[in-house]
Amino acid sequence: MMSVSSFAAVAIGGALGSVGRYWLAHQVNLLMGFSSIAWGTFSVNLIGSFVIGFILIALQEWLHAAAEWRLLLVVGFLGGFTTFSSFSWDTYTMLITGKIGLALLNVLANVVFSLAGTALGVVFARWLLPINH
Repeated sequence: MMSVSSFAAVAIGGALGSVGRYWLAHQVNLLMGFSSIAWGTFSVNLIGSFVIGFILIALQEWLHAAAEWRLLLVVGFLGGFTTFSSFSWDTYTMLITGKIGLALLNVLANVVFSLAGTALGVVFARWLLPINH
């Protein structure tokens, strides 16, 4: 059930995750040097993917935590930090349950359609917005 406390947990976690993503990506880019390789984003995605696996297992199997903790840490914080973590967990779950073809399709579809969506957004923005090139 969606309650005020559920929304608050997601909102607080999301705000903290977004700020964490911005800070960490910036620090990594400073360390590695700004280049055509998105080291900051790559680092955030890698860390977020690791953390979602760790946190979900910790919350579900070790702490037996209330649902609000999943909302705060997974949906909120990691959702704000990186949605790549959710994608990774979904794909991992498909792999360990023997749905290898579906996992591969999930990877391909997410990458291809996300890139296509980005390209479409750029084209649409350039068509709709008064931007000088």
